[in-house]
Amino acid sequence: MTTKEWLTQGKYINKEIRALKDALDKAENLSSLCANDDNSNYITELQSKIDELFRTNSDIVSAIYQVEDNILRTLLIERFINNKTWEMVSLRLGYDFYHVVKRLYPKAVAEVEKVKKIAS
Repeated sequence: MTTKEWLTQGKYINKEIRALKDALDKAENLSSLCANDDNSNYITELQSKIDELFRTNSDIVSAIYQVEDNILRTLLIERFINNKTWEMVSLRLGYDFYHVVKRLYPKAVAEVEKVKKIAS
């Protein structure tokens, strides 16, 4: 998985966690009506997946916060944690859209790649 793909997960993890949390709540409500091993296994599986997604999200946030340049770090947070569009990221940073997407974003990804290599 490339660094871009890894970072892009951050955009969707929170949505997936919310969806899994809804499923978990429904399963827990059903378990109060009828307790059986299948439902218990399902609840455990849902919670395990939520925990895994939290760990992945935590790893992404940790890598982003190791980027020293605050402009690049803000770009990464806005795009991959706050799920902002490139237009919104550009406005937030006060830079031209082209400059953000073509210049700053590749630099930001390269910085995260460095962080990931050091951690490996």
